[in-house]
Amino acid sequence: MLKLQSRDAKEKVSLEWRLVALSIDRLFFVVYLATIIMSICVISVICILYADEAVHYEKLQNSSSTAQQQAQQL
Repeated sequence: MLKLQSRDAKEKVSLEWRLVALSIDRLFFVVYLATIIMSICVISVICILYADEAVHYEKLQNSSSTAQQQAQQL
């Protein structure tokens, strides 16, 4: 009878640790997914802003070179 109680106690402790491990695993998975999603969002925003800035810079370059050409023609 003592062996049965000892085995049941060990199984109960083992089950509790498995539940703890499963909970921690799920928590880390959610943190991992949140990190990946945030990284993708940040990189996308940076790329969009950089592309927008590059277009404005290119327009500025074109307008200044056009203004210089017009000044040279005068």
